[in-house]
Amino acid sequence: MFEGVFYSGNWERHFRKLALSLKRIRPHLLQELFEINDVVEQERFWKNKWSTYSWKVFLKLLSSSFVWKYLLRDPGFYKYVPKGFSVSTYFEECFASGASHFLFSESPFLHLLFFGKIPLAHLPPHLQEEHFSSLKERAGKVEVVTSSLSDFLNASPSQSVDGFSLSDFSSYTSIEEYEKTWNALFDVAKEGARFVERQFLVKRKNPFYVQIDSHAIERLEREDQSLFYTFFVGSKQSL
Repeated sequence: MFEGVFYSGNWERHFRKLALSLKRIRPHLLQELFEINDVVEQERFWKNKWSTYSWKVFLKLLSSSFVWKYLLRDPGFYKYVPKGFSVSTYFEECFASGASHFLFSESPFLHLLFFGKIPLAHLPPHLQEEHFSSLKERAGKVEVVTSSLSDFLNASPSQSVDGFSLSDFSSYTSIEEYEKTWNALFDVAKEGARFVERQFLVKRKNPFYVQIDSHAIERLEREDQSLFYTFFVGSKQSL
């Protein structure tokens, strides 16, 4: 039985169901995968033992639009995915890349994905006990806003924000709305403001007036253990 608000989210409940399926289908392989402590050995194991035909079929079923719409209850998720884009192939490539760059056993997200829970030894930094006091001290600085990103930006003063962390809004917007949102972001941003945007299945081209930090992008895509995102990192520059 899982307790706590962390496991109450929609995605967390779906990951739990996925984990139960994997536990039934591949209990021994699953345990063996997470006991590996060498990336080279893990990559070899993934290629030779895990990434089989049955795994690829499983990913294909899991990534079907029917599953996302009716079982995961996210009908808008596939709306802007480009035609011809193979979601299951993308998942395969992300898993293979992760297997060659970091230990799955050290990733909080992959523990959640494969086991439905995160052991205390592998909690992400914001849930670790040692950081509780510092987070508590700063909790009063957090302002919760319940509105759309566009409405928030339109109500904000020009050049008033120095940093943006944007989580996959491209998957739920048209190209026109995406560009409109970025124009609003640029107006609200101070000179030199930093942007970090994560993109999942819908990859949008970012505005030319942002100075791209290619080194940060490469590092995040190599080291980030959430596995499925690509990143855009940059800062505002004058037109």
